[in-house]
Amino acid sequence: MNNHSLFLSLSSNKKKYIKKSYYLISKLIGTIIIKSSLFESQLYIYIVIQINTELSPIQILKTILYIESILEKKQKISIQQPVLQLYNNKVIDIKILLYDNMILNSETIQIPHPLLHIKKFILIPMCEIQPLKYHPIFHRSVLELLGICTDTIIVKKI
Repeated sequence: MNNHSLFLSLSSNKKKYIKKSYYLISKLIGTIIIKSSLFESQLYIYIVIQINTELSPIQILKTILYIESILEKKQKISIQQPVLQLYNNKVIDIKILLYDNMILNSETIQIPHPLLHIKKFILIPMCEIQPLKYHPIFHRSVLELLGICTDTIIVKKI
């Protein structure tokens, strides 16, 4: 089997869910090579991690959904909560950012992540760990993409 370079973005409103995600990702997806510092915006905490994996993108997506569901079940949810509030209260959100230099666009999965190049909460942590990582669609490094990013969100290192 081949090892593939995978970048994931994790976001949550609590550090404990990000830490629990590290454990599950390392057990179910692959070896965590490097992780960025924790960053925060107004509502969430963000981190980007690089992983070596033998899994395919679809296997990774299924595993991410499984990890998110495990952590969701540990949170107490009231039956009275509106659906939108439940989505906004999602305890962990894990996104595939890059997988090698693959470009994949299907109904199920998009690689690179379609917001990678326009969201500072992804670009800033990504630049901390791999500033020269090449974006296979825009043919620029993530550092160059950050330099031209017009996102106005304030992202601070914790």
